[in-house]
Amino acid sequence: MIDVLFTGGMVVDGTGQPAFPAEVGVSGDKIVHVGPLEPGTPAAWTVDCTNLALAPGFIDIHSHSDYLLLVNRTADSKITQGVTTEIGGNCGFSQAPVIGPHLKEDYERYLTDLGIEDRWSTLGEFYRS
Repeated sequence: MIDVLFTGGMVVDGTGQPAFPAEVGVSGDKIVHVGPLEPGTPAAWTVDCTNLALAPGFIDIHSHSDYLLLVNRTADSKITQGVTTEIGGNCGFSQAPVIGPHLKEDYERYLTDLGIEDRWSTLGEFYRS
């Protein structure tokens, strides 16, 4: 049985191909079906996605949410946008490790502006905060 069945939506699968109509079935934490289904296929919950797009998730390739997660640990703003993966620190500025004294002033100001009192330098210290 399918736990959640999304019907009537257009699937955008990330391959670069045009969106296509399909039912999407999810069981547990896995997508178990994409495509047409036999009428009457059992599902615990059905979501009508008519006029909506379905996508497996979006990757934010330049994120600074490592800071914002300290303020809102549930990342509501990212989840409601469909972001499932984030890449942080690729610009050289991230929550941990704090690299180089030239970033220390910006780092301190940013944490203070967010009302964050903890301070750390290493990834281990960040995870323990």
